[in-house]
Amino acid sequence: ESLVPKEGSDVAPVTPDDPVALRYSFLTPDEISQISTFLKVIGSMLIIFSILEMLLCGLFFFIQGFTWMTLFLFVLHAVVSLLLWIPLALVLNDNLFARVFEATPLLKISYALFCLKKKNKFTFT
Repeated sequence: ESLVPKEGSDVAPVTPDDPVALRYSFLTPDEISQISTFLKVIGSMLIIFSILEMLLCGLFFFIQGFTWMTLFLFVLHAVVSLLLWIPLALVLNDNLFARVFEATPLLKISYALFCLKKKNKFTFT
């Protein structure tokens, strides 16, 4: 079936700059605004949490040294972030959020590899 509304339909045509939520005629503009605001707040909290987590993990890695478990958890969280945040960014339909959500997990993996290279000594326990 086509996503384009048929003529005579009560669904308004979707333009490229409309949020995804506008495709659903059962939501009022006020509900869409509330959902969008809620998702942006959640997204901002996730970004702040991710930055703090990356700093704390980096500090822990330099103090404690790398272990297989901490590296595994670091990369696992990055993969889960990709799976959860990209759909959220698509729902928000916001290019800035989409870029940050896509880049954050990749930054974590790059940061872990950079820390490994910086240590010059692979001390996995």
